[in-house]
Amino acid sequence: MAPGAVNTGLLDQVLKTGMVKVGRDFYGASKKQKAEGGVSPDKVRDVILFLASEKSGNLTGKMISATRDNWNDIPKHLAILSKTDIYTMRRIKPVDRGYDW
Repeated sequence: MAPGAVNTGLLDQVLKTGMVKVGRDFYGASKKQKAEGGVSPDKVRDVILFLASEKSGNLTGKMISATRDNWNDIPKHLAILSKTDIYTMRRIKPVDRGYDW
């Protein structure tokens, strides 16, 4: 499950720590996330509960995004999902990209 940027206590700690310790880019991204609200921890919880429930049809080997995927509709499409690479994570090896290491 890909939760997205969730506003938690860790984000607050990053902002409290300051730019010098965490770096300008990370601090800036953290400030933006805090200002825009990030993903609700409740939404992440709901996806986790769905994936752990019987409604998910024992779905495995798939990457479900809490923010981008319409996971509520997954039960309607379980037969298709079990036969396709939709939402499938794939390990990319160096050879897949033309490297020999």
